[in-house]
Amino acid sequence: MRKVKLLLVMLMFTLGVGASNVNPKASNALLERVSELLYQPSFPIEKDYMVEIKLQVIEGKIFILSVDTNELGIKTFIKNRLNYATMDSKGMVKGRTYIIPIRIISK
Repeated sequence: MRKVKLLLVMLMFTLGVGASNVNPKASNALLERVSELLYQPSFPIEKDYMVEIKLQVIEGKIFILSVDTNELGIKTFIKNRLNYATMDSKGMVKGRTYIIPIRIISK
């Protein structure tokens, strides 16, 4: 079986309403945590994917609101890895929806 590596590239990090008063440290912490949780899936990635994830961080837990992809395997993988995962929510705005576009690359 062909060995496949997953490389997550956070292309950009955009925030929902009120993005002008965002704490950059919170943004970096969220990006790092999402990248860490999605690293090395347990299945081979056959092609590249662009996925947009909408989530909220409430009381130190990540809650997935939606995963914008038609690939059921990718959607399930992302939800299983991220939903209810814990992280330091210091500086995060409770109830704010964060939109994270990611690129999943097979190599």
